[in-house]
This record gives sequence, structure tokens and C-alpha cells, in this order.
Amino acid sequence: MLSKIRNSYQIYNEVHKKILPQLDGSEIDKRARILLENSLYLSVFTTFENFLKDIIENYIDNISKSGISFVDLTDNFARRVFLSQEKKNKCYI
Repeated sequence: MLSKIRNSYQIYNEVHKKILPQLDGSEIDKRARILLENSLYLSVFTTFENFLKDIIENYIDNISKSGISFVDLTDNFARRVFLSQEKKNKCYI
């Protein structure tokens, strides 16, 4: 997963360094630059968000396998994620 993130980052970085500087002329270029920048930022954010989601799901799977139950969790966030994962698991059964 980290290599996928690294590869995505390198692509975003190349676009930012090589493509964006070419879009400084006309009004259309300026708008295209803004749209491309926004797209790049959203892609980076989404990649990071998916990485965090995978970490949390992995954590929930590991605590479920180790026998920790819902009542053993003290943090509200952990409880919400645990319940969400349980609902997903029941849908697949």
C-alpha cells in the first residue's frame, strides 16, 4: 500500500512541477490550472483518507480476531467504527 501511495505522490508531484507551470497564459489556462490543482489536492486527500480507512479497518479486524468485544472499547470513535464493521460483516454473511 505504501508503494502505491508513493507512486501516486510522484505522479502528482510530476504534474505539479511540469504541467502546471505551462498553464500560465490565457484566461482558459488559468482556469485549467485552478481545476487541475484542485483535482490534485483532492486526489492526495482521497489517497490519505483511504490509507487511514485501511489502517482503521485492519485495527478493527485485529481486535475482533483477538477476542476484544464492543464493551471492551472505551473510545466513542472506536465503538462507532467497530459497530460499522460488524454491520458490514453481517451483510456479507
